[in-house]
Amino acid sequence: MATGQLKDALANFHQLRSATTSVSSPILASDGSLLSDRENKLKRWEEHFSQLLNRHPAPPSEELQQGAAVAAEDPWDKTKIQTTVDLPPV
Repeated sequence: MATGQLKDALANFHQLRSATTSVSSPILASDGSLLSDRENKLKRWEEHFSQLLNRHPAPPSEELQQGAAVAAEDPWDKTKIQTTVDLPPV
């Protein structure tokens, strides 16, 4: 291939490559319907991550509350604090 032909071939390849349209996949809305347009998909992702990241904190366990109560009585008395580790059966 001559140099001029190679340049033309690469230019045509580049033009064909950039002419392709990108296709995005639809996502499910909270009601189960499909969303395919960009604006609604962005709103749905915002809703999803808002629900995922803004959860109510879990209440502390009974064991943690008891340990905190014992530690609050006298933080320097380590004999009152029980440390138990539940190991899984072998």
